[in-house]
Amino acid sequence: MGKVTGPSPAAARQKFARDVAVNVLANLIAAAVIYLLAVTGRYIAANPIAVVSAVILLLCGGSGLWMAHTGHVDGVATRRSIRAKRRRARERIRQSRRLDRASK
Repeated sequence: MGKVTGPSPAAARQKFARDVAVNVLANLIAAAVIYLLAVTGRYIAANPIAVVSAVILLLCGGSGLWMAHTGHVDGVATRRSIRAKRRRARERIRQSRRLDRASK
């Protein structure tokens, strides 16, 4: 029987949780946009607290979605990516030292 490959159950749960959080945030941002458009079009009366909340949600939530989309923030994966960067940097240093020794 062959070895099963793919993400570990913990990684799969983490990815699912992240995807759900991104989806919820995207829906909240869509609701904020619709609310602000309705207020701007004078279809509904403006509630100052709701308007400020919608604007803050757009600013903070939009940047959060952007970071999640571009991969700048990924929870535990961020730590993994930092470790991977360090590992690659150490490997480049080792390779550079090997080339220096070989050229002498």
